[in-house]
Amino acid sequence: MKRLRPIHARLQTVIIENLDWGKCVDRYDREGTVMYLDPPYPGNKVNYAHNMREWGAHQELAERLGRTNCLWILSTYDTPEMHNLFAGYEITKIKSSSGMNTKKRSKTRVTNREILVTNYDAAAASKFVETDPSKVAESSKSEEHINVMSLPMDLSS
Repeated sequence: MKRLRPIHARLQTVIIENLDWGKCVDRYDREGTVMYLDPPYPGNKVNYAHNMREWGAHQELAERLGRTNCLWILSTYDTPEMHNLFAGYEITKIKSSSGMNTKKRSKTRVTNREILVTNYDAAAASKFVETDPSKVAESSKSEEHINVMSLPMDLSS
């Protein structure tokens, strides 16, 4: 429990929304906000209610992000199409493990090749990010706060 206190303190100023991505971006798009976007990945065949199955939906998201005032981070598959869609932005390749695409109750983990796309220089910004949980809790008491959101999430299925 003691290890969760700094996380709890930091999350007191974080906003998480379950809205249509366009409404959410419109509501919070302003300087001083950092948005984390984790849209359904193209071609993942997962049955989300709002799956963005059509490529046009991803193009619309990219176009809207191109007009934002806030900073944003978007996670998606590492594919040539996504690199082309977000050409001109910072792209960082990452690997993650998940139980997706495996049989139910399987202990098998799948390695996913993904990218993080940002509209700012993430390497330069990382020097301003505090990773010590005790210091993060202290910094959350300051007057300036960062709002972080995950868009869109479908919690209804």
